[in-house]
Amino acid sequence: MIRNFSLLLFLFLAFTGAIFSQESILVEGKITYLTADQIYCDVGTIGGASVGDTLKVLRREQELGLILITNVARKSSVCLSLVPASVFQLGDKVVLDKMTKPLSQPNEIVKDRLKETVEKPQKSKLKQSGNLSFRYTDTQFSNNNSANRGIGSLNYRLRYDGLFKPQLWIYGRSDLADKEFKLYQARLTFGSSTGKLYVQVGRVFSPALSGIGATDGLLASTTIKRGISLGVLGGFSPNPQNLNFDKNISKTGGYIHFKNQSPNFRMIGSIAFAQQKVSGKTDREFIFWTWRGNVGNTFSLAMYQTVDLYPDTEIGVRNKMTPTSSQISVRFRPIKSITIRSRYSARRQVLYFESAQTLPDSLFQDELRSGWYNTIQLSMNNIGSFQLGANLRNQKSADRPAVLAFMSFRSPSGSNGRTYNLKTNYIRNDLITGVRFTVGLDQSLGKKISIYAEADGYSYGYGTNWSDYFQQRINVGMNWRIFSKLQMTLSADYTQEDNYSFQYVYAGLNYRF
Repeated sequence: MIRNFSLLLFLFLAFTGAIFSQESILVEGKITYLTADQIYCDVGTIGGASVGDTLKVLRREQELGLILITNVARKSSVCLSLVPASVFQLGDKVVLDKMTKPLSQPNEIVKDRLKETVEKPQKSKLKQSGNLSFRYTDTQFSNNNSANRGIGSLNYRLRYDGLFKPQLWIYGRSDLADKEFKLYQARLTFGSSTGKLYVQVGRVFSPALSGIGATDGLLASTTIKRGISLGVLGGFSPNPQNLNFDKNISKTGGYIHFKNQSPNFRMIGSIAFAQQKVSGKTDREFIFWTWRGNVGNTFSLAMYQTVDLYPDTEIGVRNKMTPTSSQISVRFRPIKSITIRSRYSARRQVLYFESAQTLPDSLFQDELRSGWYNTIQLSMNNIGSFQLGANLRNQKSADRPAVLAFMSFRSPSGSNGRTYNLKTNYIRNDLITGVRFTVGLDQSLGKKISIYAEADGYSYGYGTNWSDYFQQRINVGMNWRIFSKLQMTLSADYTQEDNYSFQYVYAGLNYRF
């Protein structure tokens, strides 16, 4: 744990030697689809995204965490979360903000070639990227209470395209009041993930061991045959409260990963086993397997399951082998502009014997994690993006299923730089019934300034009555690109219920290098 925020300033001064001739890419989008181990969003190669890029996830301009692009298409991408993915929701804002080398103009290409006849400059193998941000929030409540926070965030990557291809990656946040730096990820990697040997040291994540979370230790993998690799993991679980290094919970695991790809067909999958121990006693053991296949860009099928192994069956109704997370999903694109998704998932709270990181099973929480989710999305350049969907969940205490239905529309950006957003939700289950409607506007003012406004109303009640409580909210903000690397964000939020209200103000600075 780093208890002095001056380290952030040190890293900022030490590693900001970026090339000033670089250009910036700033693209915003939304989370469009979620699974237990993946996040989908509508940012793709058209916007400048590529595999390995990181996206910031925001809600009301408050940064929730980072996601890493693992697969990318023209208008969409699939990402892996670098923080607990449970904090994300459908519709959360994603931002791609990176520096890139500008494309040379034809006359510049001629000049460059003439220069090469005189001297051949060596291309630097040392590359860096990242950003450093500071933000301040102030919240005022109707009961005269108030709360304010100052947060600093660091996202830094340094790589060397030489022997062993080492890469350093640091991502964390600091509360400026208590000067405590919370490290989400700090890892050093060697080699290539598709090579003969790939090693990660530090705080590592493994998609093949989904469900085990972050590990302070070592992850090593090797490709034994084209398309087949083996991996092992060993280390300790960070403290779930403050993310400090904690050697009380040890982790070990191993997996086999396979991949088969042709011009029109792609198949990947993995099988893994993982174990956690507390003071030498088994805390959790589970098997995780996943399989994904797709035919071109038209059809894809994905399945995964986590099975917990319980040596002691006295806890709840668990058996020695109990599926705690299962899912099967299908995506179909009959034509370029239409995407249909269907997903059935059954997820349960994970029970721990010693570490007690989660609450015991809750019927209500189990039902929220399960359901049959269906959505259809229509995307056309001159019309915009329209999405309609619903999730149905079984309720053991009712004859009818729980329903969460939604509809959203996002207009294309017009010649005036304006975009409209509309969204409505309907929820009904044993505990609550409610309706929510949201309307938003984004407006560009030149190349450096954009403003936005969003308002929503929420009517809800307990049981079948949806008009017991009313809530209104309005949010306005501004993004200002002061320089190519420095951006300011301002946001104000006001929420009003019958007997309760609060005001929220956000101000932030973000510097890229």
